[in-house]
Amino acid sequence: MYLGDLSKSNGLVSALRQRNMALFSRTQMFESFKTRALLRYVMNLIEGDLVGEMHLDSLSFGNRELNEMMGLLNRYDANDRVFIISMMDNGLDDESLNLLLNLAFNLPYLRKLDLRRNCISQDGVRKIMDQIKTMEGITAVIPDAKGGMNVHSGNQLRLRIDLGEQITKDQMAMEVDFSVPTDLAHQDADPFLATDGGQTSYPLTSHHSNRVQGQQGGVAPSSAQGQQSGPPQRSPQQAIPEPSTMDLPKGGASPGGQMPGPVPGGPPVGLGGPGNVAALNKKNSRSKDRLPDPKKRQARRAK
Repeated sequence: MYLGDLSKSNGLVSALRQRNMALFSRTQMFESFKTRALLRYVMNLIEGDLVGEMHLDSLSFGNRELNEMMGLLNRYDANDRVFIISMMDNGLDDESLNLLLNLAFNLPYLRKLDLRRNCISQDGVRKIMDQIKTMEGITAVIPDAKGGMNVHSGNQLRLRIDLGEQITKDQMAMEVDFSVPTDLAHQDADPFLATDGGQTSYPLTSHHSNRVQGQQGGVAPSSAQGQQSGPPQRSPQQAIPEPSTMDLPKGGASPGGQMPGPVPGGPPVGLGGPGNVAALNKKNSRSKDRLPDPKKRQARRAK
């Protein structure tokens, strides 16, 4: 019995390992797709000459995307065309500080870097401030009450870095509750449909409301008495014969003595086919078999 339990446990562990490998491969595929999509977006901004203000908020920009974005800017020689970068709510933490500092050092005309609602700690904020002070031409780094800092070069404001509203990693990965609320008033729907407010003249819904009234009141509605419940029965449509297949008698009368009346649902007028084409050539055939009148011929010559 022990060997049987051990065999089941080993089989379960093997199945879980294979499942984890499949999930890991799918996760890697999703991560690579996300990176390609974000880099394509940055590439479109560069090629469309819209790289002056790069708004990359809530796009899950990680360390890999930051590194690849710097490579794209260097490859397109667009470092001097970037003025504003907004990367709010991307989950950036202290591990991304070196890449963010590299971004600030390599973009000479960068005027604003918005890093609000990320996961940077107070030690990370102090590290950014200390490293920004070592930039060439920087004379003062002044923090403000909102958590940001103003980088001055003499009397000129060279760069503004917003670092307020930082949150923790636990708040970023909040669980989503997909459970159905238990206070749904689904039992009050049928009584509401039985009132005047639930009545409608639409044919598909009026039948349902009448049936609900009959079930609750115990009396069938007047429109449904003596009939089975269900949609009203329609009379079957009659087919109209093709005019070209019918032999029309003399006088243009129909074979039955009168033309059939219009039937609902039949083909529109004028779309019933070419008709009796042979009747169009009767006059020409009669004129070919008959000789011309000599009197009319002489009168035509006299003119």
